[in-house]
Amino acid sequence: MSTATRKPWVAGLLSFLAPGLGHLYAGRPMKGMLICASLLITMTVFAAIAMAPLGPSPFNMIVGFAMPFSVFVFSIISAVRLARNQGASYQLKAYNKWYLYLGIVLIMACALEGREFLMKAYKMQAGSMAPTLLVGEHILVDKLTYRFTSPVRGDVVVFKYPEDETKKFVKRIIGMPGDNIEIRDKIVYVNEHKLPDDAYTQRVDPGIIDGRMNPRDNLGPMVVPAHSFFVLGDNRDQSLDSRFWGFVHRSKITGRARTIYWSLGESPRWERIGQIIQLSTLGPGGRRRSGNQHPPVPTGYGKGMARHRLWWCAWAIRTARLCRQLPGRKNQYRRHGHPHHGAG
Repeated sequence: MSTATRKPWVAGLLSFLAPGLGHLYAGRPMKGMLICASLLITMTVFAAIAMAPLGPSPFNMIVGFAMPFSVFVFSIISAVRLARNQGASYQLKAYNKWYLYLGIVLIMACALEGREFLMKAYKMQAGSMAPTLLVGEHILVDKLTYRFTSPVRGDVVVFKYPEDETKKFVKRIIGMPGDNIEIRDKIVYVNEHKLPDDAYTQRVDPGIIDGRMNPRDNLGPMVVPAHSFFVLGDNRDQSLDSRFWGFVHRSKITGRARTIYWSLGESPRWERIGQIIQLSTLGPGGRRRSGNQHPPVPTGYGKGMARHRLWWCAWAIRTARLCRQLPGRKNQYRRHGHPHHGAG
């Protein structure tokens, strides 16, 4: 078996391109597989934290991001040290082939590209969704949910701008297919019901514009076509939305905005990091509302979230108490025999 020098910089570069590959290069394939698996697990945990239905806290977001990042950095440092220790006396293995390294890098590249099937990050460049989303905020968009379910009223969605599909817009769904939409003096009516949107919108211009001049404040009535949606920005007076260019077809919606993972204005907005963007798609009892029901009020971070978190805290306390009782039950089984398997 021939020998060759293991170069630390090559090991580090390979681990940078595909964590764990540098260990394969340095003759430790099992350690490389373990690092790769650890990275996948920590990335899954981070995704689960970011997409949590109750909204992750800023601390959870930071910890969730730190886990895969730490594994990534460790993989590079560990591979460099391992290659340095191997030196010039390393005996080449059957898997030390350049085309194998290339194949693994290509597989990792395809896997990273495929991640957009599940989730994608966007940065808010404009203030049309204020106060829900502010300029400079980075959001995570769930691209999987709408492959199995349909959007509902109140969802904040990302879609292809109808007049230029190379651009992505973020707006809130107000009208479902078949809904009757009308705007009178800035007040939105859905199926002749006033939309209770004060909790999540802002109107910065006190003036009213005649609908014959501009549809911003007065529009309709109009019926939303089949397979289409009427969308508005939460910053009603400064949003380019369905009032100006029409409806959004279902096929143009690419995902649902879920979480703010970073918020930066003149300084970081720490209190907004990790906030869930919406909880407005659930009706009474946790049921999803149908399109012809009265539009719900987004619950934001109020009583609905508090009830959910209290329930989870109670569940965690109950589980902890049960776990504390397990040692006593184990001793009981030793004294009196397991109820199913007889004496030990």
